[in-house]
Amino acid sequence: MRKRKANDVRVIQASKSNPQKNEQVVSLLFYEQVFDTISFAYIEDEAHKVYITASNDKIACMRIGESNTFCSFVLDESTPLIKDSEYGVHTFVSKTKQLSNEAGLFHVEYDLFMQDECVDTITMTWEIENNEK
Repeated sequence: MRKRKANDVRVIQASKSNPQKNEQVVSLLFYEQVFDTISFAYIEDEAHKVYITASNDKIACMRIGESNTFCSFVLDESTPLIKDSEYGVHTFVSKTKQLSNEAGLFHVEYDLFMQDECVDTITMTWEIENNEK
């Protein structure tokens, strides 16, 4: 297992419904690698922490706070995306179009479906910065 000092992660998000890129650089709470699986976490804002686990063929994400989101992404597969908020629990389906995990750069693009209708295409990128051992 390799642990790294808490460094930064650049988080970039865009979607068809909101094409303006949302980009932020935040400090990592932790970053560790066990064999081919990498896990890291960061504080997105005052109300949410995000946990990411990535392997060669899968990225899983938990966003915990005032509202919670649980999802995993596997290339060319449909997977559930669960959103739990003050408005109740909602289950969506994500269909992963692109997935990559290379040297501190994690990227996923997926279509988001609600009741068999594609409602958005979302792109997420996490870039680990200053990743010294």
